[in-house]
Amino acid sequence: MSIFGSILMERLKMKLWIIALCAALSILCPLSYLFGYDMTEQAGTRLIPLGQNFNLSLQKSENVLGTQFDSFPVSRDEASPTSKKKPKKHLGRAVLECAAVFAYSQTKYWVTYEKWLEDWQYELTWKDQTKRLFSLDAWQFDSNCFGLNWSHALAGTLYYNIARTNNLNRLESLLFTIGGSFYWEYIVEWRNVLSIGDNIFTIVGGVSIGESFYHLGKYFTTKTELGNRILSFINPILKLNRWFDRKQTANWPKEPEPAWNKFDFFLGSRFSRTAANDNYLGYIYGGIHTQLNHIPDFGKPGQISRKESDTLFTEIYFDFTAGEMGTEEVSIFSRTVFFGHFKQNIDQQKSGYAYYFGLGSAFTYLKKRSTAFYDGCEVKVKRGYDLHLEEPREFTDKFSIIHLAGPMFDFTSYSSKLKLRLVLDAYLDFAIVNAFALNKYSVGREISGIKTNLLYYGYYYGLGTTLSSDLNIRFDNLEFRGLLKYHLWGSLDGRDRFQIELTDDFHVKDSRLQYKLSLGYWIPGTPMELLSSFESISRKGNIKDIDHKEMETRLFLGLNFKF
Repeated sequence: MSIFGSILMERLKMKLWIIALCAALSILCPLSYLFGYDMTEQAGTRLIPLGQNFNLSLQKSENVLGTQFDSFPVSRDEASPTSKKKPKKHLGRAVLECAAVFAYSQTKYWVTYEKWLEDWQYELTWKDQTKRLFSLDAWQFDSNCFGLNWSHALAGTLYYNIARTNNLNRLESLLFTIGGSFYWEYIVEWRNVLSIGDNIFTIVGGVSIGESFYHLGKYFTTKTELGNRILSFINPILKLNRWFDRKQTANWPKEPEPAWNKFDFFLGSRFSRTAANDNYLGYIYGGIHTQLNHIPDFGKPGQISRKESDTLFTEIYFDFTAGEMGTEEVSIFSRTVFFGHFKQNIDQQKSGYAYYFGLGSAFTYLKKRSTAFYDGCEVKVKRGYDLHLEEPREFTDKFSIIHLAGPMFDFTSYSSKLKLRLVLDAYLDFAIVNAFALNKYSVGREISGIKTNLLYYGYYYGLGTTLSSDLNIRFDNLEFRGLLKYHLWGSLDGRDRFQIELTDDFHVKDSRLQYKLSLGYWIPGTPMELLSSFESISRKGNIKDIDHKEMETRLFLGLNFKF
């Protein structure tokens, strides 16, 4: 069936999506007046600058090089006058706040110990605990479900934000997060193995997500407009500690404004086709995308070349796909560039270029809707469940990636009508990945002796790499974007919690190639963009002599609202 024929077959189901789009339009258009969007722009004026500020204020702003500012951002030197005192570090308060979190979480954990019996491996004896604490025998991959293991990154985000919002710097907050992770693994879970995966997700994932989350909350907290005050509760830990410091903040030095920031909300209809479904199936697709460029001079006229030791860039992305069966797919992405080199050459006619090259870290999560009872957290390891191993597996795709570290290059070219931005990055990955070939491999094969997490939950621990490029071109009211992203992983073998019981610890390989082309048109006089995109995803998996590949094609048509 042709693509257009498939879409017509879905016309009855489109009622729900049309209603959703109309509802979004009816809500967002009035909001644009409340948030101070100027509907009196003359024809031909750039309506929504690429990377515009998310201000939610009613004050007039200047348009500089296609980026909207309340005013020119102050430089780092101008933002730190000597008459002001640096914020006091509250390490003691951070420890107390973290202790309060642990008092609740570890009490709950110990009281409900019967839920975690499968994790018990060590007794409270001198022999067991010295072996656990002073050797590498206990450092293994645990056998918990996918949902529990990836969420350790959220715990790390909490630890990191407790430290960061108490005015500790990034290194001190990293050490604080390491302390929180080790306390949980060594003290609270004293019966368990010391989970390699949990520590990596908590520490590295916590720092990557936590720094982005910290800066997003701080941006809103430093503003006085009503909309920003409401949104400042997006980071309640920061809000709480700023309330504790309310008498001292007047004496703090003014911090530089981000060069630009972006907040997008999008909603529309997505049509997806795979080899298993020859027809295009329709879904609701929506999400939120935020970006903050923290180099205050970025995009201002002048020639600059310098090292940057402060955070250069942060990003948080969330999207979802929903259909008749509920939520079909959820994905989260966070990225932070910690330091690097910044250079630009922009003349007074606002033409030129600016770029930075830095070291960053990122986090990715993606999960499709489960269809099998064992593809979740309901089944516990070694509890005697009937996993129906005589049947082929039915695991759906899922992965969570800690992009440990890697270079990022962010280049922007300015001219009178055209603005081009190119972002390139590459990372070394630690990941928990659904073995895409396992369903096919399980047909007619004995799999009871494979990796524990693979047997029970369909995923494995692995190392790999991620390469991506993102091109954005803006010309008047038209905006084009091209995204290319490639993941490659291989399993880490030999450190299974039940390694001695495995009879077939085979190596697993997976990859995912994604490219996406988007075209948008900004509706004159509104902050609305009509957005369409074409996306292709190639997913591959390999186990021994079994290869499995699946192509998915996605079409999207909807609205993007830029604050």
